[in-house]
Amino acid sequence: MSRRKPAFVDGDFYGRPEAAVEPLRLADMKLKAVGSTAHFEQLNFKYVPNYSQSGEKINGVEYTPASREDFVHDVYRILKPDYNSTRKGHFEQLRRYVRWLDVNDFTSIGSDYFHPDLYTAYMTYHQEMCRKGEQKLSSWAAVKKMLSFFLRKKNREIEAKKLKSIKGIKRETDSYKGIDPVGEFKPLVRLFISAFGKFKKHVDEGTLPDVHPLWDEELFNQTAEKNGWSKQLKSRNKVSFKLALKPKRINGFSPFYSHFSRLAVMLTFCFTGQNTTPILNLRFEDLRFESKHNGRVYFDLEKARANYLKLDTSIGFHKKAQEFFHQWLEISRKLQKDKGTDWLFPIFSESGDTNGFIESGQRSPQRQINTYTALMGLAHITPSALRQTKIDVLMKVTQDIWKVSISANNSVQAICASYSDGNENDHRSGLAASSEAMYDFVKNGTDIHESANQAKFNHADILSDYDYNRLRKQERENDKQTPVGTRCKDSTKGVANTVKKNLKKMGIEQSTEATCTDFLSCFECEHHRLVAEVEDIWLMMSFNDTLKEMKDYPAINSMPTEKFHKLCSTIESILRRFSEVSPNNYAMASDKQKEAPHPLYCDGCSLVDLLEAF
Repeated sequence: MSRRKPAFVDGDFYGRPEAAVEPLRLADMKLKAVGSTAHFEQLNFKYVPNYSQSGEKINGVEYTPASREDFVHDVYRILKPDYNSTRKGHFEQLRRYVRWLDVNDFTSIGSDYFHPDLYTAYMTYHQEMCRKGEQKLSSWAAVKKMLSFFLRKKNREIEAKKLKSIKGIKRETDSYKGIDPVGEFKPLVRLFISAFGKFKKHVDEGTLPDVHPLWDEELFNQTAEKNGWSKQLKSRNKVSFKLALKPKRINGFSPFYSHFSRLAVMLTFCFTGQNTTPILNLRFEDLRFESKHNGRVYFDLEKARANYLKLDTSIGFHKKAQEFFHQWLEISRKLQKDKGTDWLFPIFSESGDTNGFIESGQRSPQRQINTYTALMGLAHITPSALRQTKIDVLMKVTQDIWKVSISANNSVQAICASYSDGNENDHRSGLAASSEAMYDFVKNGTDIHESANQAKFNHADILSDYDYNRLRKQERENDKQTPVGTRCKDSTKGVANTVKKNLKKMGIEQSTEATCTDFLSCFECEHHRLVAEVEDIWLMMSFNDTLKEMKDYPAINSMPTEKFHKLCSTIESILRRFSEVSPNNYAMASDKQKEAPHPLYCDGCSLVDLLEAF
């Protein structure tokens, strides 16, 4: 009979959690989040040197052990649970903190790298940097968050609460700026849509392009001339478009599909004005098409910062945008066929994997796009800048903070904070016009009213024919073309009643309602509209040439000299703006003017007749 005592197992034995398995080697201590890997071994080297993008030590860089193994293990244990983008940020700040300690010959105090003397000195250093204007308060705040996080994890909450208070972060923060809707946004979108069509054609035909579809020779040559590129630099920049999509010699992998996906993402930002992360996380099932209400497109988006609030993106989608999303959905499915993935915007790796942008660590699809568009002189963009551009345009068009807040998925308070002082783009145009008028008045002695009038039209809003035709029908139904090439939004307004009274004094009764015929006063009237259509430009060119001919006519004495010169100056300014807004239409109108003036101005006497009539 055995003398050994029977072994009894505690009742909670099977309920105990499995012991955490922690890597013993520092080289194996790695955590991954937001597409990048944190290598904790770096903390154990003097000055915390960087690793290569592939996670390897860099040749020529010294990696001197600093005997901080226990500290590294401790940090790893703290950060490992629920490692996410926030904790990744804390790790990056911790690397800078330890590097600063090494650079300044500080070491742990009583084996504590978070001793009050150490972190207080670090906080004081950042406070001084902010005082000198060498960094922003937000950078100092990130340092404080990191220190507070680790102190609390070490059950030192009292110390965390005593960290220096940082005030004024919101006042210092610069809000995102949009780009000019006409001069910068439109040329960019036109290029994107053109490139999208070229990409799609190659996908349909199963071919690869010889040059990146974003290539535009005319824009490239204009930029080269403007920036004074040498032949060598111009050639090198041009070659970059040809090499962008070339398959690699080793494995034959081509980044063609990834470039296409980046372009589709940027067009989506242009159309929707939404935030980066929700768009990049979209799956096929998140895109819905509605047959009613002009075939709207809906995205099922979630915004983490707003407690995963469902976002409405149905506002503001044009027919072209609907066509784009239909086409891209079909293409995206085709590219991921047999891949088992359903990303709306996939990214493809050399290994053959298909993933989302964020999972691949590519949170900024605009970087490569900007590389090529910059070589063609186009605006530098980010999703935030495109979002702000859409908000600026909506605010200018609707003047309704509530509608804009709905479209932007922001609170009314947030939109009010940005637009309580008006639209910044309008202010810039107004200030530019004021400065130009004052400069002309001071330097050239030009009459202040004439200077102001000319500056006004140098910075005026002029609609292209495309934009004009997109206006609602009721906005255009009262438009009439005037003899000077402007459009009158309502000829029954303005000085119509004054004209009616003057005609009545002359014994001429109008049977219908008053109609404005004082076309020479159009430019001073709030009801005029400038449209860069060929007919309008041609008419104004003919009017301008006739004005020049009239300078030698005796009949000009019937018109005040000041008013005449003011009119000439205004016309020149508007024609210059016409050429900027619609260069193609301006060229066509110039050709027509060279062939013959507008029939209304067959000779100088035509304008004299009009002057006598009105």
